Amino acid sequence: MSARARQVTRQQRLLLWLACSLLAGCSTLSLAYNFADWILLWKIDGYFDISAEQERFLEERLTELHTWHRIETLPLYAAFLRRVQEQWRDGLTRDEIDGIVATYHELRADLIQRIVPHGALFLATVDTEQVRHLEQALLKENLRLVNRVGGDPEERQARRIESTLDWLEDWLGSLTPEQEHRIIEWLGHVPDTTDQWLAHRRHRQEELVRLLQSQQHPTVVESQLRDWLATPEKGAPPDYAQSLDQMRKSLKALAWNIDRTLTPQQRTHAVQKLDQLIQELEGLAGG
Repeated sequence: MSARARQVTRQQRLLLWLACSLLAGCSTLSLAYNFADWILLWKIDGYFDISAEQERFLEERLTELHTWHRIETLPLYAAFLRRVQEQWRDGLTRDEIDGIVATYHELRADLIQRIVPHGALFLATVDTEQVRHLEQALLKENLRLVNRVGGDPEERQARRIESTLDWLEDWLGSLTPEQEHRIIEWLGHVPDTTDQWLAHRRHRQEELVRLLQSQQHPTVVESQLRDWLATPEKGAPPDYAQSLDQMRKSLKALAWNIDRTLTPQQRTHAVQKLDQLIQELEGLAGG
C-alpha cells in the first residue's frame, strides 16, 4: 500500500470515529475510549509519518495495550472513584485529598511502566527523516498552543476563572454568588506557571529529539524514555520547580476550601455525577 493510500485509510478511520460520535447514543468518553487505538495511531502518524511496517507494528501493540487497559486498569479507575465518592459524601479532609493525589500518581506510574517497552521498540525504528518530521510537527503544535493560551496573564487568569467555574457548575450544579466570589479569590492564590511550562515543554521535546537522533539500542531508548515520562520535571529550572510545588499546594487548598462551602444539594449532585462516570467505566471494562 502506498503512503498516500495509507493516509487515506487513516483519514477514513478518523471520519468513521467522528461519524459514530455524532450518531451513536453513548457518551463522548465511551466513544473516545472504544476508538482509542485508532486515535493514538492517527496521532503517532501525525508526529512521525509512519511506514507500513511501523503501522502494522503499532496496530498490534496498541490493540494489546488497549485490551490490557480495558480489562485490568479500568476496574482500578472505577474502584478509585468509588473511594473518592464515599469520602466526598461527608466532606474531604486534607489527608484524603493527599491520598487522592497520591493514588492518581500511582495509577499514572503503572500506565507508564506498561507502555514504555512498546514505545521504546517503536522509537528505535524511527529514521532521520521521521525525526525531522517530528520536529516540524512539534513546532507547529507549540505555535498553536502559544496562540491558544495567549501571552497576557490577565487574559489567562480570566479564562482560568471561567473554565473553573464552568467545570464546577457541571459537577456541583449552580454555584451561589458567594461561592463564585470566594472561588475567584482562592484562584488568585494559584500561581500562573504557563510561560515556564511552555519553556520546559520545549526543553523536554528537545531531549526527546536528541534521544531519537542518537539512534540508541532499544534497551537504552527504553531506559531513557521511562525516565523522560516518569520524571517530567527533571532538569526543570529551580524557580519553575518551586512554582509547581506552590501551585500543587494551592490547588489542594482550593479543593479543600471549595469542599467546605458545598451545600447538601451540591454534594449529592457530585455524588450522582461520579456514579454515572463509575458506571460508564465499569461498562467499558466489561466490553
